[in-house]
Amino acid sequence: MPSATITPLVTGDAAAGEVVTRVRSQLLPIAQRCVGQSTALRQQFADAKAATQLLAVADRTITASRSLERLVSASLEPRAEAALATPAAQRRLRHDLRNPIAAVRGFVEILAEDAEGAGFGYLAPDVQALLATADETLVVIDGILDAVAVPVVPVPGERGYTPPGRVLVVDDDDSMRALLVQQLRRDGHEVIASASGEEALQLMRGDEFDAVLVDLNMPGLSGYDVLTRIVADPELRETGVIIVSSAGQDDRIVRCIEAGAIDYLVKPVKPVLLRARLAATLARKRLRDTEREHRARLELEKGKSDALLLNILPRQMVVRLSAGEDVIADAFDNVTVLFTDFVGFTRFAARLSPRQVVETLNRVFSAFDNLVLRLNVEKIKMIGDAYMAVAGLPTPRVDHAEQIAELALGMQMTLAQINPELSEPLDMRIGIATGPVVAGVIGTHKFAFDVWGHTVNMAARHESYCESGKIHVAKETEPLLRERYVLQSRGILNIRGRGEVETFYLLGRKPR
Repeated sequence: MPSATITPLVTGDAAAGEVVTRVRSQLLPIAQRCVGQSTALRQQFADAKAATQLLAVADRTITASRSLERLVSASLEPRAEAALATPAAQRRLRHDLRNPIAAVRGFVEILAEDAEGAGFGYLAPDVQALLATADETLVVIDGILDAVAVPVVPVPGERGYTPPGRVLVVDDDDSMRALLVQQLRRDGHEVIASASGEEALQLMRGDEFDAVLVDLNMPGLSGYDVLTRIVADPELRETGVIIVSSAGQDDRIVRCIEAGAIDYLVKPVKPVLLRARLAATLARKRLRDTEREHRARLELEKGKSDALLLNILPRQMVVRLSAGEDVIADAFDNVTVLFTDFVGFTRFAARLSPRQVVETLNRVFSAFDNLVLRLNVEKIKMIGDAYMAVAGLPTPRVDHAEQIAELALGMQMTLAQINPELSEPLDMRIGIATGPVVAGVIGTHKFAFDVWGHTVNMAARHESYCESGKIHVAKETEPLLRERYVLQSRGILNIRGRGEVETFYLLGRKPR
């Protein structure tokens, strides 16, 4: 998130002159004290014959202190006032001054740890004094530049603009709570205030917030307790939590960040930091919301895509395609295939308008589709006025022939119910054969699930050799149906591609 724009309270040389005056009077003495303390501390380590590694860290501390002193001195030169006349220059000065003092502080912290371990614990007061000087330097740097600059809230359309959010402020201290609420409302946020962790959680469960600012130290549920409960609640965990704490609680702040806090602020809360930290939190929240919406949209589109695929492919094939299989081809040893065809459909269609033809086929085939779904049979395809279905794949089943027999009888009954409502009745032939097939998915843009093999050819032949209104069954299918169904031998037929073979007509179910 880009930082807020910095604009001087006063413009031009007046603002720059105020910076130089404050640097001269407040910062230079502290910078010089930092150099003196770091030099004296290094000498104490040298006198005590400290290890080379410890002395090297002390040398780096001195180098960083002197770098700070040089930067401060440079800002006092006559040409500095003109160079500091712009907000960008003031921001750069803040950055340049903070860098060496941050280095000083970091090296001193290393010194404190190493000195204690090397038996120089008696130098701890001097180390802490240098740390205090470093902290004082940071405070003075921010104080000088904050005095001559104020943040300007970006407006819609400007870089860095973040739309206002709905914020919950939780603090048991009335004054601090009122201050935070006022600061946030001035920036356009909708703010709800709460004086306790228990009340805050109740508010969150009944309402929606973009961010929560919660005080770390509160009676009853502490800020840490509120944080952990928010993170543990699936309905609340997307809300960004900013911990507000008193100074000197670094270990607890780290604990909160590890527990899931987005950020933290130290009291007294600076408006600049509050604005920046909250803007980053809101931006992160909106990014997560956008990602969630995109995921939901993708899931919806995937559901639509899968539904379309399920209209043309078996569910198992859809799963395999989604898993990345490029070629899907399986062999099935024992299935039963059905073909239907309408007798004289070309002449039938010639006597009707195109719309009537399509409506008739749609009505009949939709009824066939319902039978297929009810019987858990696999519809393969429609070719013109022909309809093809298979039982026993893609999931093998022992009753495949019986299921196809039920489908064939159901198709006859369905057509008999629809025919009286048609302008001209339809006659249908059905052929059934049993045996091995190969099945698979073909195509890359328009997928199709199809079956191939001698059994498919025989089902088609039995349909074409069938008499109108009959169900013609192959020799291999008859033994699988004879116990439950009435079959009548048609005698020996010379079927192309098979030769002379006995075939049967399926007449109906046997009485139970």
